Amino acid sequence: KTTEVGFDVLTIEGKRVYSEKVTMQPAGEKNHIIKRNDLPAAGNYLLRLTAEGKYFTSPFVITK
Repeated sequence: KTTEVGFDVLTIEGKRVYSEKVTMQPAGEKNHIIKRNDLPAAGNYLLRLTAEGKYFTSPFVITK
């Protein structure tokens, strides 16, 4: 089974500052690289992964 997977980077206030869709990924563990140049300035953010109408959110920090 395959599904579209979405990655969003949000500020702590919930503003989306980066978004990417990866189409039709098969089920299972995957690695995905987001290039540093595509990300905002240093600070505290949330990474939201969306697949099959469900989402997982995790905080992370971008340093200089």
